[in-house]
Amino acid sequence: DFVDGQFLINTTVAPPWGAEAIIPTPAGKFENPWLGVPSGNIFPVPENPGVTAPFPSAGSFLPVQPDLKATQVHSWNTTVQRQIGENLAVSAGYIGSYTSHLWNVRAINPGVYLPQATCTLPDGRTYTPCSTNTNLSSRRLLSMQNWRDGQLLGPLDLYDDQGHQTYNGMLLTFQRRSVNGLSINGNYTLSKCMGHPTQGGGTPNVNSGYADPNNIDYDYGPCNSDRRHIFNLTVVAATPEFSGAAMRAALTGWRLSGSFRALSGAPLQILVTGDPARTGLTNQRPNLVPGVDPYLKQGTRYLNPAAFAIPDVGTLGNMPRNSIVGPGTRAVDLALTRLFTVATGRTLEARVEAFNAFNWFRPAVDNTPLQAPIVTVNVPTFGQILEAADPRIMQFALKFSF
Repeated sequence: DFVDGQFLINTTVAPPWGAEAIIPTPAGKFENPWLGVPSGNIFPVPENPGVTAPFPSAGSFLPVQPDLKATQVHSWNTTVQRQIGENLAVSAGYIGSYTSHLWNVRAINPGVYLPQATCTLPDGRTYTPCSTNTNLSSRRLLSMQNWRDGQLLGPLDLYDDQGHQTYNGMLLTFQRRSVNGLSINGNYTLSKCMGHPTQGGGTPNVNSGYADPNNIDYDYGPCNSDRRHIFNLTVVAATPEFSGAAMRAALTGWRLSGSFRALSGAPLQILVTGDPARTGLTNQRPNLVPGVDPYLKQGTRYLNPAAFAIPDVGTLGNMPRNSIVGPGTRAVDLALTRLFTVATGRTLEARVEAFNAFNWFRPAVDNTPLQAPIVTVNVPTFGQILEAADPRIMQFALKFSF
């Protein structure tokens, strides 16, 4: 097995060949942000670094353990099928899977929250209050343990293979074969996926992994791909061969096809900004206010801001990951076609298509650059749906074949 190919690409921009140094509180402020940088050289790495090229102070690193296990997937299923008459068939099935050794990153040099009102940190400076976003570098775990060496390291995240996910689903299907020009196919899925988050499909950034590096189960919850209900229906109807010349010319050869799809909403990753836990890590969640319904569902106002609160400084929120579900979506697509025979070996096909034929409002869903709704708690537009998927789109086409 081989790790993701992006690891090889990532080495070209990792220290010491490439580096990023973050100075959260530059001594020279915006006017001279590089004041105080050792040697005063903001580009200390030569274009072709040698074996003695320096590593940047307080650089960011993502080490990979040599014994990191490859992700494993175990799946199983069973299906019962029944034919009813000559043209109907139904089935019921169970689908299950267990995925182990999911990759994510876990911070091993996070900021340490110190509750004191005033304190002197290992850098020799006194701070009031003790834990702020501006003194994160001086509060990192390794800096607290050994300032001389620890100050040389910034965000330090370790690839972790402890995550796992479980999927259980029921699949019901219905099929009516084409009889008298009419065929119907439908399926319904009821499923549940639970597990830890994963970033195994690429190379994650530092500070973007588990919110609590000491307890990965804090992030256990519904999978990002979890959809509780999925329903699909397709219908195809064709007009018969009429006997009369006028009826045959006007009505024979038309074909109407349609599909209906409805699915539950995706889990929402509701976050807070500002690092209330003072760890320097992202993916921090809010508190849920007891007794307050988190959903408004009033037009474009989907979530209730009063149900979410910023955690106290130094704490993580009590809201389970992915416990709030976004709006579902539905759509009907239709197509009407007819094939005309112009001459021997020559045909003309006319086609009219309508996507989202009933012009239903559909909040922007996952896998698009749109957000539905806004999921950052401490912004004015939190909980609002500001974008929508495509409205009704119609398409007309002619195809001549010869």
